[in-house]
Amino acid sequence: MRKLYKNILAVLACLLVAAFIISCSKKDTTDTTVTTGSGCPTCSNVPIAAAANNTISKGIYIGVVIGSTGTIKFDIANGGTSATGTLVLDGVTIILISTSTPTAGSAFSAIFTGKLNGADVSIKFNVDADGKNPIITLPIIPGHPSAQFCITKELLTSLIEAYVGTYSSTKPETGTFNMLVNRTDKVWSVIHSASGSTDVKGESGTIVGLNLLDSNGKTIATLSRNSSGLDVVNGTFAGGGSGTEITTVTGTRAL
Repeated sequence: MRKLYKNILAVLACLLVAAFIISCSKKDTTDTTVTTGSGCPTCSNVPIAAAANNTISKGIYIGVVIGSTGTIKFDIANGGTSATGTLVLDGVTIILISTSTPTAGSAFSAIFTGKLNGADVSIKFNVDADGKNPIITLPIIPGHPSAQFCITKELLTSLIEAYVGTYSSTKPETGTFNMLVNRTDKVWSVIHSASGSTDVKGESGTIVGLNLLDSNGKTIATLSRNSSGLDVVNGTFAGGGSGTEITTVTGTRAL
């Protein structure tokens, strides 16, 4: 895939989605709303994070997964006292639970467990006391030994949208292309991996209007709502080692 993507740990790239890490010299004021109403029937159209949790470890964390494909969401005592998670892989939903109790003002680290086709699933989630640097480690998911995650915190003021999709290129190459979008702070991050590969790469950029710009300011994709009423991301761009490779990406909002 196009060489602009840096071969770094995807989790480092995806953390740039969080509003508290992005710094901009001038904030773009272009409206990036697709339209009113939900473009994802199973998704929330407004942030569900509680305002009191914006700067602590409690709250809502949204992510995407590669190693198959899917999404993940953690509710760390956002409106109560328990910590739970929901992992969706290849359309299969796995409910995750933890016996750890989050405490305001403290970092949170816990093992979440669940079942996939009767087999044990285990994922460790860590986040700093101020809600920064969420990370997933030690994932044990039967049938998905190479799963990697890109996750960030949702704030009351910043809805996080998760898109799952694919890419193809004239290299030729095909693969998974999963993305997090923060329209409020006008930033996005993506993790992608070629079919049959365990090498996951990441990239982050900005949003101008409905266009997703890479780190060089070039449009790689556009957000829209399709004829079926679903929020989608689509794009075709040139690049690659020879400068002639063409890559096409497409994805649909899933969380």
